[in-house]
Amino acid sequence: VNVKERFRLTVYKLVSRSRDWSKLTTVWSTVWELDEEAKQDVSESDETTFISWTFSLEGPVGASVGLIVGARATVGSFKNFGFSFSINKNKLVIRAHSSDTYKLLKPQYLKNSLFKSAEKIYAISDLIKDHLTKDWQVESSKVAVSRLGTGIKPYQGKDFNVTELNIISCSYINKLKRVDNIAKAIIALQKELKSIDISWTHIGGGEDFQKIKELVKDSAIKTNLTGNIASSKVKEMLHNENFHIFINNSTSEGIPVSVMEAFGAGIPAICTNVGATNELVKNDLNGYLIDPKGSTNELTKKLIYFYNLKAIKKKDLSFAAYSTVKKIYNLENYKSFAEDIAKLNWKTMEK
Repeated sequence: VNVKERFRLTVYKLVSRSRDWSKLTTVWSTVWELDEEAKQDVSESDETTFISWTFSLEGPVGASVGLIVGARATVGSFKNFGFSFSINKNKLVIRAHSSDTYKLLKPQYLKNSLFKSAEKIYAISDLIKDHLTKDWQVESSKVAVSRLGTGIKPYQGKDFNVTELNIISCSYINKLKRVDNIAKAIIALQKELKSIDISWTHIGGGEDFQKIKELVKDSAIKTNLTGNIASSKVKEMLHNENFHIFINNSTSEGIPVSVMEAFGAGIPAICTNVGATNELVKNDLNGYLIDPKGSTNELTKKLIYFYNLKAIKKKDLSFAAYSTVKKIYNLENYKSFAEDIAKLNWKTMEK
């Protein structure tokens, strides 16, 4: 993207002033107030590709800038807003995740304009691609799947030949993530498996953090509630500590990167079957899927089932989890994404 840093920072300052995204005037004011040098940077460039990282106007800078350009067909020329460029030479690329796709902009004409304006829409999963092409009837040629990914170290596995179960989870703590149900399931697990040591580490803070602390304070579980920590530290913990199973109990997901990172450390997962999680987690291969509407007891039973597996089976799950990330959800996905965008520019230059 050849938009200068000055332009990016100007947009950031402007869009962060208001949270009322229901009115298009908020978007137009962003364009209107850009300083003259920033406008010139874009309007005089030979070609500018705007990348919107989500469909949502509530997102970061990329989303706001991208959607401003995406809406251009609705309002005609931006010369009226002091922002002049050729519709033909600028392109919009959109990254489609989950909630941003299901909660698309209103009114309908703006959505239609957005789809029409986009050169390419990159969905993070097959599920989102199907939603766009089937439910929203976006041209299939415009939509491609570009998966997320994470970095990994060489596989070293976990020690499953122990009479203990070390559980790890990582998420914001709120109603959506249902960390309280994880706590309750593990407390029930301890009562069922009294002869083994059970530890639970949860990485992440949030509005219900104190509630979780109260839930586990009198239990026999060795609990480590870390609160918010740096992502680099999270990866170190996943890789270096002997965690046996990862839990994601969310009611809604796009495709969980936290599970990818656990897989990258050779930790299989138990996850609710929501969003595109089933594209990542395969039953009895690298983990287990549970009903998102199921009871806490279902999670407890799945943990008992996992613990009772033979060590060799757990190692198979561990290696399959690692292989899933190494082969499919790796950092090469971002390289491919960038290369594909570059090809869009080359095609235009060749015309």
